[in-house]
Amino acid sequence: GFIDFATPNNVMNIALSNSSTTNSNLQRVSSGHEVIKVQQDSNNLVVDTRYTIPVQDQNQSITIRYFLTRKSSHNFNSTRVSVTESINAGMGYFGPLNNRSMKIRMFPEGPIVFHLKDLPEYMVEPAKKAILKWNQAFGYDRIQVKVAGPDIDVGDPRYHVVKWLDNGDSSLTWAGTAAPVFADPATGTVISGSTFINGDVVSKNYERHQITTDIKLKIDGLNLESQPGETPFSAPFFLGTNVSAEEYNIGYYSRTISHEIGHVLGLRHNFAGSYDVKRDVFSESIMDYMARPERGSMLHDVGQYDIQAIQYGYYGIIPSPEEKEPFCTDDHVGTDSTLFNISNGWTTTSRYPWYCQRSDLGDPIQYAIDSLNNVYTLFTELDDGSISGLSFSDLKTLAFNATKMIVSFKVDGTPNEDLIQAMSKICNLNATDFEGAMNSNIKKLWKYAKLNTYCSYL
Repeated sequence: GFIDFATPNNVMNIALSNSSTTNSNLQRVSSGHEVIKVQQDSNNLVVDTRYTIPVQDQNQSITIRYFLTRKSSHNFNSTRVSVTESINAGMGYFGPLNNRSMKIRMFPEGPIVFHLKDLPEYMVEPAKKAILKWNQAFGYDRIQVKVAGPDIDVGDPRYHVVKWLDNGDSSLTWAGTAAPVFADPATGTVISGSTFINGDVVSKNYERHQITTDIKLKIDGLNLESQPGETPFSAPFFLGTNVSAEEYNIGYYSRTISHEIGHVLGLRHNFAGSYDVKRDVFSESIMDYMARPERGSMLHDVGQYDIQAIQYGYYGIIPSPEEKEPFCTDDHVGTDSTLFNISNGWTTTSRYPWYCQRSDLGDPIQYAIDSLNNVYTLFTELDDGSISGLSFSDLKTLAFNATKMIVSFKVDGTPNEDLIQAMSKICNLNATDFEGAMNSNIKKLWKYAKLNTYCSYL
């Protein structure tokens, strides 16, 4: 048979929009095509086709990759359990599609080879180490890492690729994403799994927070100091000493790559990884989220939960209840509407456990108290009017986590007065008490971190 690449709109629409358009204004914009590359072997066909699109009265191009693969050339061994069963067992996996009755997504038997594409030289060895860390979960050197040749790229069913992107859209704030991952819907078997790494996000974050004067700050006995050109680690969530931009950059991307490989292997997030940690680490799961300052730390790596989850999904090994690491995922965190419902009597210990939180460390209650106190100190004692080290998103996450615990404990009849007091100190600050740049920044924090909403639950 034949594939007609001349009429792509028979199977797809390419739409162009910008921030000023609405869904009703989207329009089909592709016009013209050119097959620019064909790769073929006895089991696979990969075709790259370039389409021309008009953008602001100028023609620009987009390349779409199509592939066909012979099903009989793959080892489609059915996986053991469904997505729902894995989550109920506290070992969260993805499925091939957004259907929880499907089998969990996992690789077939044999070596798993990841190819590094376009990584800067300084990240090649750290990326290899980050990926190979997963071998401790398999119990042998099942995962291998190579540098990709010129013909190896994302979207080819023969390869698993880690691809580095530079000069991306400024609106892209993610550091990595596990996509595309192609898996057989019937069995969950992964055919090809890749991840994109956004090489701009950390460097842009540093540029955004660079300063020209020293900041010296003492928080709870911890001396923080940043020199010109370094990230001002006066952010209230940083635990430890300052690191250079280069060290943080390598650490951040190493953790990101390891996290995204976990997704490619099938694992969902685990936001309970930092709860009840017994070792000298930030979390027992690389699938956990750290606040941004901690994301570059070597204390966050493939942990005991990750090993248990891989052994459960790939080998059917179930840990004893005493050894089982805690688990919760995105579904269990909740949203702003969850806070309202909890405050009106919802039970919180099942679907939305209070300890299921993004970007916290160790004891969730004590971490929230310490961080809120640090925020208060930052607001009231930093005398140069700069709070550039404080992230809106991290503060919003902290405020949400604290509020979730406050309303949960109230409903359960066990309010934590220290936590309420720490949150109240922030809520009682009046932006009009500050002058100049501090006043402006306080107002922004109140708006973007939604502090008014969270403070209303006190």
